[in-house]
Amino acid sequence: MDIEEQERQSENSHTLYLTIYNKLKDDIIRGVYPIGSVLPTEMDLTKEFYVSRTTVQKAMQLLLKEGYISRTAGRGTFVEKIPIAPQKHTIGLVLCNIAYSFGLDILTSVEREAAKYGYHVVFKNSMDSSQKETQAINDLAAFGAEGIIIQPVHKEYYNEALIQLHFNKFPIVLVDRFFSGFPIPSISTDNAAAAKAVTNYLFAHGHDRITFICSPQQNTSSVQDRIDGFLSAHLEANKPTHNSDVLHTILSPHLQNNEKMFQQDIETIKRHLLDSPDVTAIISSEFSITQMIVQAVQQLGKKIPDDYSLVMFDGYESIYPSIATHVEQDQAEIGRRAVEILLAQLTGKTVPIKTHIPFTIVEGNTVRTRER
Repeated sequence: MDIEEQERQSENSHTLYLTIYNKLKDDIIRGVYPIGSVLPTEMDLTKEFYVSRTTVQKAMQLLLKEGYISRTAGRGTFVEKIPIAPQKHTIGLVLCNIAYSFGLDILTSVEREAAKYGYHVVFKNSMDSSQKETQAINDLAAFGAEGIIIQPVHKEYYNEALIQLHFNKFPIVLVDRFFSGFPIPSISTDNAAAAKAVTNYLFAHGHDRITFICSPQQNTSSVQDRIDGFLSAHLEANKPTHNSDVLHTILSPHLQNNEKMFQQDIETIKRHLLDSPDVTAIISSEFSITQMIVQAVQQLGKKIPDDYSLVMFDGYESIYPSIATHVEQDQAEIGRRAVEILLAQLTGKTVPIKTHIPFTIVEGNTVRTRER
């Protein structure tokens, strides 16, 4: 399959030329190509951005139409004028959802930190939809965002539009995720260490049989890291693990407003607990799953923490009991560091591929100490 055929089949092909246009225009603004200098040839640009010559020509035609370049057959493409740089630049922020439990503090922090450096933030909510995520990425690229901070959705494959931007050297910072095989900078809690810490916390409170409940991994590094930390704690404590210790088939958190699936997930959790009668403690990977766990426990005629101790990741909004023991992620610091790393990329600095932010275990009233 040639490059043009790949572009026709790509869901983000209509913005590829805009990516090239924005990159060249930004380089002209920053003086990489001063007035009178020659831009790279079309052939060089097709190799740099891995696109067809037709796509490069569309980008050049837009620059030509706006008067920034002139083209002379046999001589090349020349810079004619330097566009006036806007007073404020723009970066994009894409989150899977926006909630008190995770997302709101990141948005607030990103906006506050970006403003210090004269940047506007355009926020997009993908609502855990890969289609909406792709649209958000394409909209931000077409709008002229100079970089994107993004929390990728849970899905089996990495987003094609995002990977294409990475190959085009577009500044990106991943939040709460890491793409294995792609050196895209990411920033998150050390999820493996956090899961290990809360598992050991439960061990210390007399719980030997613990279950971890989450959504399918689907290339979601945060979920897989939490599972790894949970299992690692058992291994280091020389405690046996069972195949049923991890329930990773909860689907509704990533299906918007699917009440039928929500109820099915509650039934799944109930069956899981009934099939594991010696389980005394539960670790929930996120707030929405905690809501289902609470309902499942209540429907079984059980109580938290009398029958099951509970620890969850992230804060809580309106669950019962009202104060849950949880892993608190420093979302404000995640947002601040994400902006810092993105702006460092924009200035050509080398940045770390993985950045971990410290976490805190906040004790509530959902863990009961058991006598051994």
